[in-house]
Amino acid sequence: MTSTDPVQGRIDELEAAEDRAAALLERTLLLAGRHLAPRLAGRTLRLAVAFHQRARTARRELTDAINYLERDAR
Repeated sequence: MTSTDPVQGRIDELEAAEDRAAALLERTLLLAGRHLAPRLAGRTLRLAVAFHQRARTARRELTDAINYLERDAR
């Protein structure tokens, strides 16, 4: 859905970014659970941490945007 409201548009982007990061995190953790060589396991876990941070950052910004809209609606 395309929105002309820039805040709603950003909320939509953040929700999609969080969903993508969470999906990548899940895939990376599944890969890390396999018996990988130590060098690959370390890289895989670093990727998992990065995807977790992306999801957390998107969720935080999303919460801030929703709080902004709620505050503005009062």
